[in-house]
Amino acid sequence: MKNARVSLEVNGRDIPLNPFVSNIFRQIILGMLSALKGVKSPRQIKLEVGTAEKKPGVKGSRGQGSKQK
Repeated sequence: MKNARVSLEVNGRDIPLNPFVSNIFRQIILGMLSALKGVKSPRQIKLEVGTAEKKPGVKGSRGQGSKQK
């Protein structure tokens, strides 16, 4: 598994990863998957993460300077 390929694409652009970062991504993802029921010996993993677009005029999430009522 040492030579397993990890790739990162952000907004359609490939982001190069050095071996250290690639290994960190691989170990974190495999560690999380090992805690899930029904996931045994994954051979290929595809993970997509979407981000919510911020609306104009909306401040950060609670706890970052906004007051709770």
